[in-house]
Parts: sequence; C-alpha cells; structure tokens
Amino acid sequence: MYAKIIIDPSFSLKQSELETATNKQYNDLFEQYLKKDFNTVINRVNEISKNNTSSFLAPQFAYLKAIAIGRTNNVDALLTAFSSITEQFPDDKLITPLVKENAAYINDHLSDFQKRDTALIDFDPNEPPFFGPAKSIPTVAKAPEPVASQKPEQTAKVQEPVKAASPLQAAPDVPKATEVKVDGPFSTATSTVYYYVIDVSDASLTLSSSRFGIGQFNRGNYAGSGLKHQLKEFDNDQLIYVGNFSNFDEAKTYASGITPQLKQIMKVPVNIYTSFIISKENFEKLTSKALLDKYIEFYKNNY
Repeated sequence: MYAKIIIDPSFSLKQSELETATNKQYNDLFEQYLKKDFNTVINRVNEISKNNTSSFLAPQFAYLKAIAIGRTNNVDALLTAFSSITEQFPDDKLITPLVKENAAYINDHLSDFQKRDTALIDFDPNEPPFFGPAKSIPTVAKAPEPVASQKPEQTAKVQEPVKAASPLQAAPDVPKATEVKVDGPFSTATSTVYYYVIDVSDASLTLSSSRFGIGQFNRGNYAGSGLKHQLKEFDNDQLIYVGNFSNFDEAKTYASGITPQLKQIMKVPVNIYTSFIISKENFEKLTSKALLDKYIEFYKNNY
C-alpha cells in the first residue's frame, strides 16, 4: 500500500473514491433487496462479480445474492450459494462465520426446509429465522490456579494448629479500590451495563445497510447472546449502540473483534465515524454534540 502511494501520490485519493463508489453500489443494491426485488439483486451481483472480483465488499455482495436466492429458490440452491461463499472467502471474518452458522442450522433442520417451496419465508434481513448454536459473550478472566494433588498419607495427617500472627508481622496487602475519575458529567464508575458505540457524524445518511452489517457480525460471532443494536440521534450525529455488556471487559473484547471489520461493515466514509465504549449512565448523558465530543475526549484519556 505504502509503495503504491509513493509511486502514485494520488493513489490514496483514488482508493477512497473507489471505496465510496463500492459502498454506494452496495447501498443501492441493499435498497433493492428491501424492496423485495430479489431477481435484480441476483443479476446485479453477478454483473458486479464479473467486473470486480477483488472488491473489499465481495463477500457481502455474495451474501446478499445468497439470501435473495433463498427468497426465490429451494433450500438446495441456498446451501449451494452458502457453500460458494465459504469456498471463495475462507478467511473472511464477517460473512463466512455467519454463513457457516446459517448452513449448520439449516442442515440440522433440513427436513423442515425441504418442505418449503422457497428456503426463506418472511425473511427479515435484520433478524433471520435461523440461528446457530448459542454462544456466550467471551469475557477476560484469569485462569484458576492449579490445585496440587495430595498423597494418600498426607490426607490422614492431623492438621497442625495455626499459630497466631505475631504483632510484629505485617498485615497482608489489601488491594486498593479503583480510583473513580470524574470530568464534568462523566465518570469511570463501574457499571452493570456497557455499550459499544459507533458515532456517525452525518444525520443525512441512511444507516440501514450498516446496521445490517453489524447484525451480520453479531449473528456470525455471538449467535444466541442476545446482543442488539439500536440507534440514537441528536444534532448531526447518529449513534449505533450495541449491548448489553455486563462489564467493561466484555465490551472491550467485543470491540477488539468488530473494530477491525468496520471498513466492511459501515457503508459510509471512514472519516465520518468513530467508535468507543461507554457505560449506560454516561451514555444517557449524551444529548448534544458538545457532550459527545467531551465524552470521546474523556474516553481517550481514561480508558
């Protein structure tokens, strides 16, 4: 990438323009899907695939085509489309895990799907009627210390009485409580609910396809966890917030997985969105652009 920029200083601009055009192409096609014009979706994806096989959104175009096939064909055609995706994009971390979950569920309930004329009935793109096995939200936890095994003769040994601690002995260290930092209305106080937030600083944009991408990530990586994504709007900002996470570490683990995928998930220019983690209490105080900017600065300085 850097070598190309050195050779052609305008490469970065061209790349940005290409990505913007690709996002628009996907958004337009997604609108056709929402209108249930499934044949157009299938035909357009076929055309796009011929002209641009290396698009960064290629797996998502293929998935849109697959679920359009599922709305117009039987289950065999849908499974063939899913299989094609996993073969073409084995390393994709957004669509391929989702396709594998979907295919596994369908195969577990194949006899039910085979009774249908079309594989997907009353399909809601945000909440498909098939889910994979439930997964809990991974948390960061310290592994327990191994317990040393006792020899048979040790178990019969009478336990020595515990000697009273000498007055001169130092008391064991007691861990200090985590300091709560406060700046204006925001604080680092521990909460029982946290959100992962994507702030899009343009209220004129439609985020349905981006929210669809977040749903794809959640179903492919957190199926059965109950994660939901909602929208909050004020001034010129749109906040997509994902939750609920029961502690900061859960939200941080989620962020480490989804943030690298945002270029594929968000169908808006990369320079107009940012992401962060926030407690429910702090989130409820975000009611203006000024407060949002203040929290983002607070987040950078304290987490």
